[in-house]
Amino acid sequence: MADYLLAFASIALVAGGVVLGWRLLAGVPSATSRVLGRWALALIVGVAATGVGVYKLSGSRTFQITGQLRSRAETPDKVVALTFDDGPTAEYTDEVLALLRAKEVTATFYLTGRECEENPAMLR
Repeated sequence: MADYLLAFASIALVAGGVVLGWRLLAGVPSATSRVLGRWALALIVGVAATGVGVYKLSGSRTFQITGQLRSRAETPDKVVALTFDDGPTAEYTDEVLALLRAKEVTATFYLTGRECEENPAMLR
């Protein structure tokens, strides 16, 4: 989504620049066009700043909007949690699953939508 916001801000910036530039080339800008230009610039800066902020937040390892992050669990047993943050992929998933099955290891896979769509049989 952040990519869309940044793309929108870029398009708006170019469009605003073209319109304001055209007005300047056509003659002295009116008070109305100066006010509209300031509002357009404020909107563009606001959208760009929001887009960058959302993009940076989406890559954060220490913050999420919903749910809770878990970095540890209280247990009397000595355990290690294995997580795989991508998949399923034709290149690695079968090999990883075979290795986990052979060693009788439980793991959690965090699936991505694009790869689930590309590999529906593997997802099952």
